[in-house]
Amino acid sequence: MSIMMLAGCLAAVTPAARVSATDSATDSATIDGLFAGTGRIGPGLTRNLTVTGRGGVPDSGVGAVALNVTATGPSLGGYLTVWPTGAARPSASNLNFTAGQTIPNMVVVPVGDGGQISIFNFSGSVDVVVDVLGWFPVRGSFTGLTPARLMETRPQLHTIDGLFNGTGAIGQGLSRDLTVLGRGGVPTSGVGAVALNVTATGSTLGGYLTVWPTGDGRPTASNLNFTPGQSIPNMVIVPVGAGGKISIFNFAGSVDVVVDVLGWFPVGSSFTGLTPARLMETRPQLNTIDGLFNGTGPIGQGLTRNLTVLGRGGVPGNGVGAVALNVTATGPTLGGYLTVWPTGQGKPKASNLNFTPGQSIPNMVIVPVGSGGQISIFNAAGFTDVVVDVLGWFPVGSSFTGLTPARLVDTRGMLTQPPADIGTIRNLLVLRPELHQMAGTDAVAVWVCDVPTPSTPYAGDGPTRLSLDPDAIAAWAQLNAAPYFDTESSARYHAVFSGMGHIALTSSDGPDSCRQKAEALTVAPFTNVLAVDNTTRQGGRAGPGTISQFDGSNLNVFAVSPSETLRGMWVGGGSIAPDQFPAANVLVHEMGHALHWPHNFIGPASEYDDPVDVMSGSPANGRCSKPIVGGGTWTWPCVPQNTMAFNRFAAGWISDGQVQLQLTGSQKDFTLDAPMGAGLQMVVAPDTTNPKVMLTLEARPRTGADQYQTTEGVAAYIVDQRPTECGSLGSFFSSCISSFRRQYQAIGSPNGTAHVLQLGTTTVIGGVSISVTAHVGDSFTVSISGTFTAP
Repeated sequence: MSIMMLAGCLAAVTPAARVSATDSATDSATIDGLFAGTGRIGPGLTRNLTVTGRGGVPDSGVGAVALNVTATGPSLGGYLTVWPTGAARPSASNLNFTAGQTIPNMVVVPVGDGGQISIFNFSGSVDVVVDVLGWFPVRGSFTGLTPARLMETRPQLHTIDGLFNGTGAIGQGLSRDLTVLGRGGVPTSGVGAVALNVTATGSTLGGYLTVWPTGDGRPTASNLNFTPGQSIPNMVIVPVGAGGKISIFNFAGSVDVVVDVLGWFPVGSSFTGLTPARLMETRPQLNTIDGLFNGTGPIGQGLTRNLTVLGRGGVPGNGVGAVALNVTATGPTLGGYLTVWPTGQGKPKASNLNFTPGQSIPNMVIVPVGSGGQISIFNAAGFTDVVVDVLGWFPVGSSFTGLTPARLVDTRGMLTQPPADIGTIRNLLVLRPELHQMAGTDAVAVWVCDVPTPSTPYAGDGPTRLSLDPDAIAAWAQLNAAPYFDTESSARYHAVFSGMGHIALTSSDGPDSCRQKAEALTVAPFTNVLAVDNTTRQGGRAGPGTISQFDGSNLNVFAVSPSETLRGMWVGGGSIAPDQFPAANVLVHEMGHALHWPHNFIGPASEYDDPVDVMSGSPANGRCSKPIVGGGTWTWPCVPQNTMAFNRFAAGWISDGQVQLQLTGSQKDFTLDAPMGAGLQMVVAPDTTNPKVMLTLEARPRTGADQYQTTEGVAAYIVDQRPTECGSLGSFFSSCISSFRRQYQAIGSPNGTAHVLQLGTTTVIGGVSISVTAHVGDSFTVSISGTFTAP
């Protein structure tokens, strides 16, 4: 618990604002306020979503909707299935993901009972964002189907009819033909193209798949790029070839392939499917269909490149409303996203494709054609090569009704509030307020350090080694630690934990080495690290890393990866392993350090002597006496109580309007609300000569996270941000953290609660007279006079 102190068819559609690593809390809203903030979808659970009568979709007459579905922050690897409500859930997947990933996929799905669709999550918990792009009328030129599996190369898994089942992985450089007509609801004739979801899984090498009509020459194009072992989907619209078949080519290694059919377009409809043709290739020595937009070099950070789509690759020179494209980002230097939109329009606040450094990842995009027959592509961060293949085109005035995309569901309810403005009061009281503002999503990479036997640093912990799973720890943390901060921050900060893997330690590596190795391995989009060793050691240590030492930048911790900031946490296996009676308070405490929160203590015997602050919990809490595996009794509190109001104020979780100042000696009355209440959160009496030193008062009723505390009333603290104060702490110097903030109980003795002033108490602290005059519900009223002089 110590701190690391370190120096039918588609008409024109405009892209919707989708989730990305840079989405702000205020983006987490729907078009009409419905289905917003509904919370993550848990393992094995289904959530129904109303699509008719919302976002421009009519109340009736709708056969199917075109959606962009994004999974973000999953706690485990898994998949989503989307299908019409009321139908049986199909054995199909629309979107596969790994832990911590943000990944979109386009889905076309029929409308089910009550104008709804259903979304099933297979494992872990995951946030889901859905944007509607448009709708097909009943009996229009597109027939949507309940997804049906047409190909499953893996053994002991099944297709809709038992055909093309268990056929084995597709080898390197080989093609496999797949019959699509007469299967899964697709007619035996009259079909021009099919809409498919194609998934590559368990690949032995990195490579790509190409999908095209059987009988045509294989195009120089890709539909789906993958890395070794990855499971990744992409939607494909492909014309039907000879014999009612399509062909699938695998470039490298061997890979299992899963194909689900989503619907079909009739021959002669207003959608024209094409053999895929490459329209953009930014990499050198690779070719487009006509030699144009070829070898142009990666797109730089914050830059836009326009691409001509009309008159190329089979797309006519006029009469085209929108094009269906496969867009691939490859070799990005940083994590980020691409936005695709019609040239000549304002760039939307949107992401069509999210990526991590070095990744090759595709997504299908349907985009209206803009000025000059062009579309525009924007890159948010770093440099990335971009590949664009055209799949088909939609004429102007088709039977598909395109909409300005509208968000229909956003489960990320824990980020509904922006950070409080850094106003006059926070500037007055908080040293470096920009540095300490902690609002947004904290992406925490979870690693397990495997400690050898014997190990010199862990010699005192015995030879026992625990069997720990990073994914299981991430899921536990998501359920037990993340909600604490959702509440404590008033929906301004949300942690997402993702299991990463194992790190082998040497016999001389200790806890710091465990954390440091995890930090070195963790790059964007992750912003924090949780390293857990597999011993029975308890406790932890953490901090914001070197970010406070960046040259005057006050850079927010969410802007830089742990490999650059060295921001992270170590927690001993004895505090978090499932069979060690894991205690959420230990992890919450360490997360507080990573948010720039210091210990709160009088000392000098201990830096854990305030029973009513999670940053200084002590045995005096008496809230936990559970056994420890191997004998003995747990001595730390198990349930995290609230942190002091000044920590929340510095983090941007309390607004200036919820803080009152005592600047003159005149008597004033203040009614303090409970922590996270809508009313007054803190009364501050700054030192008359230095406002960065102050007396703070806050209500601490016996409710919520403080329900177990023995005393309730008004808690009085001293906050001292003078570096000289921290320098006098000796061995506890590091406890000041970041910008050298010292916090301690204003009166009383270590491990006591005298600083929690009960109803009827009158006392004088540093020249300020304080009387607690009323206690109504969870609020306390105090009468204050005098000005504060720091001790």
